[in-house]
Amino acid sequence: HVRTNHAHIVLQTDQPANDVMRLLKTNATILLQKNSESEKGRKVWSRHGSTKYLWTDQAIYHACEYTVFEQGNKMACIDNLQ
Repeated sequence: HVRTNHAHIVLQTDQPANDVMRLLKTNATILLQKNSESEKGRKVWSRHGSTKYLWTDQAIYHACEYTVFEQGNKMACIDNLQ
């Protein structure tokens, strides 16, 4: 769920969380700078970020609920979710 000043992402990976976060931020920066003249050369991320390991199905469920439904207005691409 992408907000104006941060993003929430729930994903499963076999890679270290910090490596995945760095790759996501790198690719998002490339796309932001490619698609927005005002973002070129601008620092768009904080130095790090938050990573949280989810060890149970219940933890995954709650993280997804929080990410999709508790971030304010729903994103256009998820308006059809129940």
